[in-house]
Amino acid sequence: MKLSGVSKYVSPVRYWYRFLSLVNKTILHHFDMLTAPAYETQFKYPPIFFLGAPRSGTTLIYQVVTDRFDVAYLSNRHCQFFGAPALAERLFRPLNNKTCSDYTSYHGQTKGLSSPSECGEWWYRFFRREPAFVTLVDADEKKMGNFRRSLLALTEVAGKPVVFKNLYASLRLEAISKHIPEALFIVIKRNELDNSHSLLEGRMRTLGRYDQWWGVPPPNVEKLKLLEPAQQAVGQVRGMCNVIDKAMESGLIDSRRVLTLEYEKFCADVYSSVRELEKFFMTHGLTVSRRFTVPEKFPINRNIRIDKKLYSELQRIVNS
Repeated sequence: MKLSGVSKYVSPVRYWYRFLSLVNKTILHHFDMLTAPAYETQFKYPPIFFLGAPRSGTTLIYQVVTDRFDVAYLSNRHCQFFGAPALAERLFRPLNNKTCSDYTSYHGQTKGLSSPSECGEWWYRFFRREPAFVTLVDADEKKMGNFRRSLLALTEVAGKPVVFKNLYASLRLEAISKHIPEALFIVIKRNELDNSHSLLEGRMRTLGRYDQWWGVPPPNVEKLKLLEPAQQAVGQVRGMCNVIDKAMESGLIDSRRVLTLEYEKFCADVYSSVRELEKFFMTHGLTVSRRFTVPEKFPINRNIRIDKKLYSELQRIVNS
């Protein structure tokens, strides 16, 4: 919101958001911690985390999951009060006001107070902003305790499993697996060429250029930044997927607690994927009732939407 003729530096809206952010980081954060269950409390429902590379289709699938199933999630309303989302749920009950999604988003951002959100500011209460990749050694033990307790609080108030979609979670798996061993994971994978293409399209759309970094950075981001844009995009997809794959291969994440969905198969037959999700939930003791009817399928845009020479370079790298 911008007031006509008012400089952004003196706009009351600008200062209102700064004030609200300060309240969230101080007063509401402390309230959240004072009222949250003890760290040792067991989750009544296991938290569910989406993992994957940016532009892999996680937002669309997140919208379908939160539409089809009666689950909790961080909505845009909760994120206005990121210092205490459990309090926001208790006061405003945004989850009760949910309407069916229109399945549109802008780089992970959705419209409507009850719509699902990535809610980065809630995550930054517990994890550093940079570097984005966080090992167990890097994680602050006290903040990790607060992370679990805030999640416990939201789960208890909502009275249902909470689904989280913030792809930086893929870079925080060591801390998540230690402090939330009950967690379940939904991994989204997309055709590598299409995923890389979408990343470069996103760069041009948001930054107006292809040669500037955009999106979640894998651990080797500084090396990738030295490469050409096509190499960066493919490396970004592979780097994020490698982090997740290594976590499973090393036993950091129990593979039985992971469901992998392919974006293309999901779009071609949504109902089949919904049944996979139901089976996965039931395997882990979750009987989740259905909510809204969702589309049977989603179209996939196969048009080339970036510079054609750049797309040819992407093809060469992916196929080499």
